[in-house]
Amino acid sequence: MSLQKNITFKQLRAFKAVLKTGSVTRAAEELCVTPPAISIQIKTLEGLVGTKILQRGQNGFQATDTGLEIETLSQRIEAALETSAKKLDALKTGKAGSLGIGVVSTGKYFAPTILAAFLRSFPDIDLRLVIGGREEITRALGSRAVDLAILGRPPISLSVAHDYLGEHPYGIVVARDHPLADLDTVPAAKLLQETFLMREVGSGTRALAQRYLDQYGSGQSYAVLELNSNESIKQAVMAGMGIAMLSLHTAQAELQSGRLLALKAPGLPLLRKWILVHLAEDPLSDAANCFRGFLLHRRQRFMLPPGD
Repeated sequence: MSLQKNITFKQLRAFKAVLKTGSVTRAAEELCVTPPAISIQIKTLEGLVGTKILQRGQNGFQATDTGLEIETLSQRIEAALETSAKKLDALKTGKAGSLGIGVVSTGKYFAPTILAAFLRSFPDIDLRLVIGGREEITRALGSRAVDLAILGRPPISLSVAHDYLGEHPYGIVVARDHPLADLDTVPAAKLLQETFLMREVGSGTRALAQRYLDQYGSGQSYAVLELNSNESIKQAVMAGMGIAMLSLHTAQAELQSGRLLALKAPGLPLLRKWILVHLAEDPLSDAANCFRGFLLHRRQRFMLPPGD
């Protein structure tokens, strides 16, 4: 006979109540049943284990050696059930579960601060972070590889819902010893004489820079040197290889240290937005809703402009 299949919670509760009170009658009162019902549960349990689990002592019923083992097992079962109940409750309230977050590369400079704060508050959530270009994050969102994404603008290829997080300023940055750094205001004509360091075609930052230069440069041509990351662009600007339009969040550390300077030029800084995006057709999981609420409640803290 298998104990695993036949021992019941009723039997264990009756046994523990008798041990606690020392009496079948008092155990029945505690569990709001009749004394015969308690006796039946005890006898059935003893039949399953094949030996006595209770013996009479000076202060009423006490556990035999087998009974002590049953008591220990009962305590372990109760602890496991309590742990499981807490985990189930955490899943239901969004405090546990898995969560995928996508962040465009310009957001990687502040996203870890957000995620670290979130995990301190919700350590049981299994978080996956994907950082990449706009197209990569859009694909991840569309394939459900991530639940939520932090982007600059909604993707046109997907039906999404989004929440506003904060302003996202862009500016043209130069090395601190660049000749343009000494000018109070830089005319657009002088900008067009410089080599612009840009990300690959398809980058949101590149598209923004091109629209700006086309608008203020009246369609005039300019030199472009393409690099594959914001870090490479910042290093190249500091080395004097050219100038660049960058997210001022991306260049925040270099601007604060004086290694880069943001030019004062017509129309700058350009103010875009940070938004939190999810697929409109899919209901958010509890964990995703938990993150969304956490971020929206604290967005002013996390989305401060550079230098604040």
